[in-house]
Amino acid sequence: MTSTHVLSTAAAVVLIWQLIVPPVIGVGNNGDFSRTYGVFHLTMPVDDEVRYSDTRYRFDPRVNYFGGFYSSEILLVPPALALNAIFSKDGSFDVRFMGLIHGALFLAAFCLFLPLLNDMPGWRRWLIGGLALAFFGDAMYVAYLNSFYTDVAGFLFLLLFAVLALRVLRWRRRADIVLLGCVSLLLVTSKAQHSALGFWLAGFFCVLGTRKLRGFAAAITAVALLWLWKSTPEEYAARGCFSTIFSHVLPYSKNVDRTLADLGLDRSYRPYIGLISFSGGSPMGDPVFVAAFHRRVTLGSLAIFLLTHPRDAYVALRASLDEAGRQRPALGNFDPAAGLPPYAEAQSFAAWSNLKRALFERRGARYLNCFLTCAAAVAFLLISRRRNLPAGGVASGLILIGMASTELAVASLADAMDIPRHHLLFYALFDMLLMVGLWLTALTPLHHRTPAPDRSPS
Repeated sequence: MTSTHVLSTAAAVVLIWQLIVPPVIGVGNNGDFSRTYGVFHLTMPVDDEVRYSDTRYRFDPRVNYFGGFYSSEILLVPPALALNAIFSKDGSFDVRFMGLIHGALFLAAFCLFLPLLNDMPGWRRWLIGGLALAFFGDAMYVAYLNSFYTDVAGFLFLLLFAVLALRVLRWRRRADIVLLGCVSLLLVTSKAQHSALGFWLAGFFCVLGTRKLRGFAAAITAVALLWLWKSTPEEYAARGCFSTIFSHVLPYSKNVDRTLADLGLDRSYRPYIGLISFSGGSPMGDPVFVAAFHRRVTLGSLAIFLLTHPRDAYVALRASLDEAGRQRPALGNFDPAAGLPPYAEAQSFAAWSNLKRALFERRGARYLNCFLTCAAAVAFLLISRRRNLPAGGVASGLILIGMASTELAVASLADAMDIPRHHLLFYALFDMLLMVGLWLTALTPLHHRTPAPDRSPS
C-alpha cells in the first residue's frame, strides 16, 4: 500500500475511534448550540450541558429558536438530520450524525492534501503526512466535530481552503479553483469573528492573477463586510467589547480613570472591573445599559484605543493567551452515560494538545513569542526557498501569516469570553504555520522544479 492509502486509512480510523465508537467524545454546550439547531426544533438537557457532552437530543415541535446569528454551520445540519431520520429507532437525534458530516469534510481535506506530498522522498512524505494527522487529528480539534458550534464550520472550511489553495498553486486545476471559491465563501460566512479572514482570502485570489479571480476577490470582500455588519444581533459586539475592557484591559491598567476616559467611559463604570458579559453582577443583561454602553464603545473605537495604547494592547493579548494556552475549553467531553466525572477530558489522541498545554498554559508571553518566532521563520524560509515554490507561493505564505495574526488579534482582543474555544482557528493556523515550516525545510535539498499541470493526481 502507498503512503496515501495508509495515511488516509489511519485518518479514518482516528475519526471513527473518537467520534463513533463509544464512549464518543464531543464538547459540552456552553449555551451556543441553539444558534445552530434551534430552527430545526432540536433541544437538549440543560442541567449538565457544560459539564458533559450529551450524545442524544430530542425534537420538540414547540421549539423554534433563531437568535439572529447567521452561519454556514447551519447548512451542515440538514444532511445530519436526513441520516438520523434513516437510522434513528426512537426518533431522537444522535449527535454522531453531525460527527459523520463534519468528519467527512475533515477526511476530504486530509485526502486532498496527501497527493501534494507525492514528489517528496519516502520518509519525508511519511513524516509530513503523519505530523499533519497527529496535529489536526488531535482531540482538541476532533472533539468539536460532535457538536453544533459555529466555530466547527470555520475550522473545517479553513482546512479545506488551505489544502485547495496549495493544490491551485501547484496544479492550477479548474476543479480545485471552483471548490476553492465555494469553500472561501463558506469560511467567511461561518461566524462574524472569522469574517475578517475574507480580506486575506481576497488577497489570495488576487495573487492567482486572472481577471475573473480578481472579480471574485471583490465579491469575497463584499461578503466579509456584510457578515461583519449583519450576521449577529446588534448588541453582540457590545458584549465582546465589555468583556475585553473589563476583564483584560482595566484590571491591568496603571491609571484606571485615565484608561476609562480614553475609552470614552467615566468613573461610574469602575464597579464592573473584573467582570465579563455573563458574570454574576454584570449589567449586560439590561438592554438600556447595553444600548448606552454601545453608544460609547464600539469595536472600531476599541480597536483605535488598542492601536494607540500599545501597552494596554500587549497586556490584554498576554492575558488572553494565558488562558488560550490551555488549548481545550473547560467543558466536558463525554456523555453522562459514559460514567466519567463532570468535565472529564478525552486523553486518547491528545499528545499534541497536551504538549502545547504544558508549554503555554498560563504562559501568554511565551505563547506570543513562539508564534512570532514561528511566523518570522516561515517568512524567512518562504523568501530563501522561493525558487523551489510555484508562482505566488511566497505571497500565499505571507497571507497565511496574516490570517493567523488576524485570528489572534480578533480572538484575544475583541471577545474575552470562552477564550480557548474562540482561539480554535488561531490554533489551527498556528499549526498550519508549523506544517509549512516543516514542509519548506523538507523541500530544501530537492531539485528545483514544479510538477507539470497535466500530471497532477485526481
